[in-house]
Amino acid sequence: MFNKSIFAKFLVLLIVFFASFRVLSFGPPTWADPYVKTYSPEDNKLASKEDKWIAIYSEVEFSVSPEGYLIKTKRSLLENISTKDETFQGMIAYDPSQEEIKEVELKIQSKYRWKKIKINEYSGQINDSHRGSIIFVGNESIPPRNKVAWEYSTIDKTELESWNYEYIFDMFPTLEKKIFISNEAKHFGYTLEIIDNLSSEPLDNFSKISDSSYLVKNIPSIANVPFAQIFPFCMDCVYPYFIFSKGEPEKEIVTFADSYIKKWKSSMTEDSEKAINELALSLTQSKPTLKEKVETITDYVQFNIGYDSSFEKGQFSLIPLPPLEVIRAKRSDCKGKVLLAQQLLNSIGVKSKIILLRYLSIYCPNTIKEITRAKFNHIVLAVDYNSFKPSNAELIDGPGRGLILYDPTSKTTRFGESPPGLEGMTAFMPDEPSKGFFVIRLKKPSSWDCQAKVEIDYDNEKNMNVKIHLIDNGLSKFPSLLKGNGKEKEDKEELTKLLSTHSLPIKIKKVEIKEPPSVGVWEASIEMKVEKPYFELQKSTLYMNPLALLLSGVSLFPDEEKDDFEKKEFTLFAPWNRKLNANACNIYLSADFSIKFTNSPFFILPDSFNIQKEWVNVSVTWSKVEGNSYKSTVRISLPRGKWETEKLEEKINDFEKIKANLNLPVKGI
Repeated sequence: MFNKSIFAKFLVLLIVFFASFRVLSFGPPTWADPYVKTYSPEDNKLASKEDKWIAIYSEVEFSVSPEGYLIKTKRSLLENISTKDETFQGMIAYDPSQEEIKEVELKIQSKYRWKKIKINEYSGQINDSHRGSIIFVGNESIPPRNKVAWEYSTIDKTELESWNYEYIFDMFPTLEKKIFISNEAKHFGYTLEIIDNLSSEPLDNFSKISDSSYLVKNIPSIANVPFAQIFPFCMDCVYPYFIFSKGEPEKEIVTFADSYIKKWKSSMTEDSEKAINELALSLTQSKPTLKEKVETITDYVQFNIGYDSSFEKGQFSLIPLPPLEVIRAKRSDCKGKVLLAQQLLNSIGVKSKIILLRYLSIYCPNTIKEITRAKFNHIVLAVDYNSFKPSNAELIDGPGRGLILYDPTSKTTRFGESPPGLEGMTAFMPDEPSKGFFVIRLKKPSSWDCQAKVEIDYDNEKNMNVKIHLIDNGLSKFPSLLKGNGKEKEDKEELTKLLSTHSLPIKIKKVEIKEPPSVGVWEASIEMKVEKPYFELQKSTLYMNPLALLLSGVSLFPDEEKDDFEKKEFTLFAPWNRKLNANACNIYLSADFSIKFTNSPFFILPDSFNIQKEWVNVSVTWSKVEGNSYKSTVRISLPRGKWETEKLEEKINDFEKIKANLNLPVKGI
């Protein structure tokens, strides 16, 4: 007998079941659903052979929380494009000092259905060991042509910046990437802007959908060679990128400075102040003059506190490690060392100001608008102490004019000497934001500099007896190669390996190293013997070019760069402008050779050589002096910057000319 009551109850249960079934995570997310069936792997030309996944679609949404914090949400739909099952691995790059994970959603198409997993469950985990990044690892193998959809949000709670950014490249090759801001953020006055200074013309795969959204198509993977050709890319400044911001840059930097100083001062705990005073007393109580006290403190921080870049992540990526922790650990990054030095100097009555730098190894012109949104990546100290004047490290321009620039991370120069590599860098004093940005200019330019004096005596058996004296702030291989500190045996072995590239018997007789703080700049004295440095070829004698010793230790033109040139795939990103680069961070090499023969010269006096180009200045002169002697001088300088791609062939040819002139054997008499 049919029971209507039972049937009605069963029907209700069935409806409830199917209703609940629909809300389960058995399908792709709403944002990914339109793209699930559109991709055909035969059409793909973006992925390299190493790529296992391709992003069919990805998007980045910028928004603002009710509390006013910036939020960046990233979403991506990926497909396994390999021919076998692959375990999904995806990286979330974030800086935990700025951001915390707000929410994570990861959906995997497994066999015949989609399912949602959560991090820290059996099928997913967080790996926080990669410099503050999070890596999701799905333990389940995903079959070919199956997909993974993931979504996560990060929220900035440092209250330091009113901007965020997104580079155009991705971990995976990407067919489409949308970058946009939420309606709420747009309502509060936030805007989205693309920064693309290094492209000569707009990239054709960019399209502006509206005032608040862009679409980028066909982004190759980082591993794929065409990436660098299509999208200008460098390790220091990746272009183009999108900026999510509000307000005028000049006001923005003042706000940033105020917040930064507050964070900076918050590192000075009561325990740190006590430790600072005790350490300052122990370091300086036996020093009778203020000058000696300053030298003792700066030497201690620079040479007794190790440099450790691991503090550049975590909560200390923007604010310094408390001095108490630096003293205990005897190591820190640049911020911790600068704060410790500042407080130690302050305890003896010497004032100083911090300087934030945008350090770049190449020249990339920045406007105030851009620099405020680019993270400062180095910090130094401007010390107000007249007793060291005149000092090579005295600032001659900007709001710090007259102060002495001190970089406690430099290992090759002492306080009062110009540290290497800072000339021409864009800088900013958070203590005085109203004075804006300035460019580092020192009394003696803060450049990479190596000065060599080389004496060569040829004996009756035609052996070379060589004495080299170097003053080097880090340009050559020698400061990092030679340890000093009584380890002459080890230094001799390292030098022998380095010089063995000449395929000649070389005996190192003496190595003497003087390092700061015993000297102002790193010095080395080397004595060696090169046995019979000549070759008999077709009844003619060719001698090793004495200048070839330069290429052993000073790599102005690394082999890997030359290899890139020869591949014709090396893209140079920053348009060269000699006027802009003229006073920027330069490389200087100067070497004076004195060459003496016991009786008469063995080889013909080589020709002088000169190249004056936009990218390099080279002068090599040879002359005969009184008696049986030659003299040679070498001067090489390279302004900071890179050359236009269309002049690549010219640069390759110049490169070969310089190398040949310094390295090719000289003809015997």
